[in-house]
Amino acid sequence: MIIQNCVKNEDGSLDFDFHVDVDEAAFLMDHAVKNLIHHGVLAVQIQEAEQQYALFKAEGKEAS
Repeated sequence: MIIQNCVKNEDGSLDFDFHVDVDEAAFLMDHAVKNLIHHGVLAVQIQEAEQQYALFKAEGKEAS
């Protein structure tokens, strides 16, 4: 990750520009979503059958 133009605001927060490559972006999105779920900001409601179907597809199998 490359961070540029970092400025500390009067309230203590930071403003900055950043650039990430594809692998870093995937990791950061995964981390962000899991963290938001953990803190209750996002709620996940998915049926167990949907999860199993997604795993089935991820393994390269086709539904009949």
